[in-house]
Formats: sequence, structure tokens, C-alpha cells
Amino acid sequence: MTHVIAFNLFFACCLIYCLRYGGAPERAAILAQAVAAMLTIAIIAFFPHAASFTSLAEALVLVDSVLLASLIVIALKANRLWTIALAGLQLSTVLVHLSKALVPALPASSYAIFAQFWAWPMLITTAWGTHSHRVRVKKEGQEQDWKPIWPRLAHESYTT
Repeated sequence: MTHVIAFNLFFACCLIYCLRYGGAPERAAILAQAVAAMLTIAIIAFFPHAASFTSLAEALVLVDSVLLASLIVIALKANRLWTIALAGLQLSTVLVHLSKALVPALPASSYAIFAQFWAWPMLITTAWGTHSHRVRVKKEGQEQDWKPIWPRLAHESYTT
């Protein structure tokens, strides 16, 4: 239970830090993770059978898959490299669920540990991305948060 309290405290610190000092991609990434965390807590509290690690935790697969899709969209649109690593870490979580689906004999403890493990590196990556953004803004001034939508706009923004 101590690890849950430690994670929640660390998550709260990262959330505050990213919301205060991050640009739009940093805030979007931490808010997506916060929504997923709240949904996970709600599922475990109200539907514990749907989040059991003795078999495939379908409800958690859904939450993790939606988070992965959200992080992929952020990575594709953001003008930040770290967002790609963040989406990759979430892909690792989804692959753990796929492993349990393909190998139902996977021990529940292993499944639970590996499904939860990647949350720590994801928070560290998001906080590191926020710190990097903050350092760049202090050094070079405001930076572009999102990639331009149209190629012509991209050419104009990089040549001016």
C-alpha cells in the first residue's frame, strides 16, 4: 500500500509541475494521464472484477488503449521529441495486456506488476519534458508548441 501512496504523491507533484511550467503538449500529456489514472481508480473501486489481474483486465485494457491513442495524437501533433518516448512507454503497457490475452497462464502477479510498472517512467518522462521545455523557454524565449497543420505553413514558420 505504501507504493500506491508514493505513486499518488509523485503523480500529484508531477501534475502540479507540468500544469504550472509546461507548454500545451506537456499539459495535454499530464492531463491525459490524470484522466486515465482517475478512470483506473474508479474501475478498481466500483468494478473490481473488471480489473482483476487473474484474467485479462478488459476495463483496464480499454483505459490504457484510449490513453495510448491520446498520447499518439499528442506525439504526432506536438513539437516535442519526448512525446514519442511517452507514447512508446504506454505502448509497453498495452503490450503487457496483449501478452496476458495471448498467454492466459501468465501469473497474475507478473501481469499486475508489469501493467503498472510503466506509469513511473511515464511520469518521469513527462516531468523531464516539462523541465526541458522550461529551460528552453528561459534560454531562447517562447517556442512553438504544435507542428503546423499544412506543409506550406510549416515552410513559412521555419523560414521566417
